Amino acid sequence: MKQLVRFLALGLPCAALVYAAVPAAAETTLRIGTTAFPQARGNPFVGVSLPSTLPWSAVFDTLTRLDDQGRAAPGLALDWRTEDERTWVFTLREGVTFHNGEPLTAAAVVNAVRYLGSRDGQTRTLGALLRAVKRAEARDDRTVAI
Repeated sequence: MKQLVRFLALGLPCAALVYAAVPAAAETTLRIGTTAFPQARGNPFVGVSLPSTLPWSAVFDTLTRLDDQGRAAPGLALDWRTEDERTWVFTLREGVTFHNGEPLTAAAVVNAVRYLGSRDGQTRTLGALLRAVKRAEARDDRTVAI
């Protein structure tokens, strides 16, 4: 189960958040400065190796993250708990939106997990790592069980 939380910290990007002072005329433009954009061309599910993941934290957030000591810390999930030996339940942060203005919900997390379990998703690096995950279930807008 520790591996699942570490995986979610490293590899299940869910919401695109960008914090920058941008002139009003450029509100629909996203600019990312990096010396080498990964071959994945912005698809966070393709690989988990450095340096390809370095720019992702500027664009994508994860349910959990690793702190300076290598421990799981809150990300998009404020807290999480084990429900049984195969299920983790995450409570999502409120007020998070995707780049298109839609709110982050448990359904969005479920959709990401479903994609990674799909035929196309399984061809991605993270899809292959997520094979042990059997399902994700939205319990309400802010609670997801994986």
